[in-house]
Amino acid sequence: MVGDRFIFFDYTQVMRNKVLTIFVLIGLFCHGLLKAQDHFLNLSLLSPLSIVQDTTSMVNVNLSLLHGKIGSLRGISFGLGIQTFTQEMKGISFTGLLSYNKGDFKGAQFSLGPNINSGNGKGLLWSIVGNLSFGQVTGVQLSSVLNSQIADMTGLQSTAGINLVGGDFKGVELATMNVVSGNVKGCQLSGAVNVALDTLNGLQLSAMNFTGHLSGVQIGFLNYGVYSTGVQIGFLNVLDSEDGLQIGLVNVKNRTRIQWIVGGGNLMTGISGARFLTDNHYSILYVGSPIKGLDDDFSGGIGYRYGWRKDLKVVDLSADLGLAHITSYNKLTEDYDNTYSMQLRANIEKKIMRRLSIFVTGGYYWIADSYKSKNFSSDAMFEVGLFLF
Repeated sequence: MVGDRFIFFDYTQVMRNKVLTIFVLIGLFCHGLLKAQDHFLNLSLLSPLSIVQDTTSMVNVNLSLLHGKIGSLRGISFGLGIQTFTQEMKGISFTGLLSYNKGDFKGAQFSLGPNINSGNGKGLLWSIVGNLSFGQVTGVQLSSVLNSQIADMTGLQSTAGINLVGGDFKGVELATMNVVSGNVKGCQLSGAVNVALDTLNGLQLSAMNFTGHLSGVQIGFLNYGVYSTGVQIGFLNVLDSEDGLQIGLVNVKNRTRIQWIVGGGNLMTGISGARFLTDNHYSILYVGSPIKGLDDDFSGGIGYRYGWRKDLKVVDLSADLGLAHITSYNKLTEDYDNTYSMQLRANIEKKIMRRLSIFVTGGYYWIADSYKSKNFSSDAMFEVGLFLF
């Protein structure tokens, strides 16, 4: 009996110890939950004057006047002044002066002042002033002045000012100036300048476009690329390499020779300009004055020619089509008259020194009475001059 009572007593003690251990563990767990307690509502005047004092807590509804500071948001937040999220933001926030999120975000941030995010994000950033994100972002950035993305971004950047991306970008950029330090896969559309320092795989449309490796299309007044397997369309296209298709008034590649042209003829008494010669084709930009047949006090023109050239060893033969804008001014009437001229030329060029050639041109020209008139005067033309450099 004594032995039976001892065994029964020992078994009971073991069970009591197990139950006590379980209650202790539950207590510790509940204590941890209370330390990082979730709160449905937080009201804040000026942090730390708020209902939720613990800046590591999670809040569902956050309302602040001057400055609100909470740990995480999983819901909605309104703040007239500054809002700070020390851990993460998941939901929607509306801010007056500044929204600062130290962690990741997922949702939408609307602010009259800047939106600043240190972590990665997915969603919408809207600000009148600007958006600044240090982590990777997938979503939309909208502002009036500046969108600055330090890491990679996928989505849409749109602003009236400048879009900046420190990493790679996939999507669409709309701005006065777009600058991406990495690769671009998508579209850069701007009013002034597009820059993709690494590879452009898509479209750049702007007044000026710049990229390291063009593997898409550039459309603008000035297009520049270091290497190209794509297309440039514009007034002036420049490549540091030999490959790539260029469609424009002036096309310059690594092997392009730029020469100064001086001369004159019976259409324009004096001519000066530049010839851009690449292999067997060339373009010429020039100015000339005075114009034959115009008896005004001043007459002059600016023109463009595009042609083909054949090296015959002894001489070079070439032919080109030209178009010129012509302006004349009469001091007596103080009137300006504008018209245009079309020309067809055949040229013979002879090199007399390494960087000096002489040319003789024959052809035909037409001059309209005005831009609106269908009447033309025409005549045979001749020119002589020099190509230097």
